[in-house]
Amino acid sequence: KSDWLDIRWLLGAELSVYMMPYLVFICLAAIVAAGLNVIGRFAAPACTPMLLNLSIIGALLIGMALREGPADIVYWLCGGVLLGGLLQLFVPAVDLARQGWRLRPMFGKTADLDELTRLFVPALAGAAILQVNIMVSRLLAHSLNESAVSVLYLASRLMELPLGLFTVAVSTVFFPLMAQAFAAKDEASFAQNFCSSMRLVIAISIPAGVGLIILGEPIVELLRFGRFDSADGQLTAALVAIYGLGLPFYSAATIATRGLHAGKLMRVTVWIAGISLLVNLVGSLILMQFWAERGLALANVLAAVMQSILLWYALSRHRQGLKLTDLLPAFAKILLAALLMGIACWAGLRGIAATGLEGKLHALISVGFLVPAGILVYFSVLHRFGLEELHYISDRLKRFLPK
Repeated sequence: KSDWLDIRWLLGAELSVYMMPYLVFICLAAIVAAGLNVIGRFAAPACTPMLLNLSIIGALLIGMALREGPADIVYWLCGGVLLGGLLQLFVPAVDLARQGWRLRPMFGKTADLDELTRLFVPALAGAAILQVNIMVSRLLAHSLNESAVSVLYLASRLMELPLGLFTVAVSTVFFPLMAQAFAAKDEASFAQNFCSSMRLVIAISIPAGVGLIILGEPIVELLRFGRFDSADGQLTAALVAIYGLGLPFYSAATIATRGLHAGKLMRVTVWIAGISLLVNLVGSLILMQFWAERGLALANVLAAVMQSILLWYALSRHRQGLKLTDLLPAFAKILLAALLMGIACWAGLRGIAATGLEGKLHALISVGFLVPAGILVYFSVLHRFGLEELHYISDRLKRFLPK
């Protein structure tokens, strides 16, 4: 067994060396994507992850077509990742070059570079706290049992799906607008863009969280295969429900962090991130004694709640045009629509259970029918209420529809 472990670690070290160029590619790609976002171009950076996935799939298919062994397939996988990383850099770079950008190496210090250096580390610490808190939970989970790390990881990934798809996308679009308003000292425009982005992410994250709470069990069952047994599935579903409670707060914290970054208040986010980390650590050590994995997830959610509250308080102090009362009417509409959606999904789930279906078929019908039905109920109610940001979503969707 020890020889096998030594071989595994040596292989991991070797593959890490081969994968080092990917770090360069993806970091440069992020810089290029940021340049495109500043000038209002989002399509090319948004599509590049697909190139990575296609590259990985293509490399694996070639390896299997050549009938390579499992050990050699790993190297094909690494090659696919490297090619995908290069494409993620190349495609946005071409788009940026078409907008007039040219690579001009500069040496020596400049005022802009000094300011970037000063703001970078605090910005990194403030933005990465969600991942740091989840990592702390996983490390503590090692002391519980063999499956704790796996179920926490899978549950957090399900929660991060809507967070990554929608919240990060909205914050990416609105961050340049908030930064431009701050640079122009236009408090009204800053407040308008911030409130619009906050209403959008809350309008998406609250129903997504309700969906994870109610439909978490069939979703996990649909994804469950192999050695991941039904007991693990039930525990994962319970963790998904807990993370679903925290999803609106994770989303609100992301937008509030971007708002502070747009105003170059990076140090404020660092202090708040430190408090959030402390809440998560202390809460995890206490709650895991009573509820094991559930306690770790709950502590993470409590940290997100604390972080979002402190971020909003800090932002409202520095930006006088921001008022919580401006968001309350929209929040009330969103909560009521999400509640009605949740009731409809709960009733539908009970109706499907009454048919006697079990296992994968029950999960497939539940997810395949209730997810689109819930979305239809939710947006129908919001349309009836006249939520302002629905017009923003519909206008963006019309761009992709045939004329």
